[in-house]
Amino acid sequence: MDLQTAADEIGVYFGELMKQFLADKARLPSWGPCVDVDVARYVDALGHWVVGNLHWSFETQRYFGPDHRKVERTRLITLRQPEFP
Repeated sequence: MDLQTAADEIGVYFGELMKQFLADKARLPSWGPCVDVDVARYVDALGHWVVGNLHWSFETQRYFGPDHRKVERTRLITLRQPEFP
């Protein structure tokens, strides 16, 4: 598959994982009020970790270089040809 198709597949897969996460979060059983509070806090932290990672990816130049703000706005990146010796 070409690069765009691979990126599209990853986007669909991530969407499926997020839907499953939210469905599972909604179905958590109860272990009693004290434990439920801690479990809810932990599960919320997992969701914040995913979102935080996305934000961090656009805050730094690690993945998108000096154009990271433009990429965040447009969601478009310019790829270069691999350099082989």
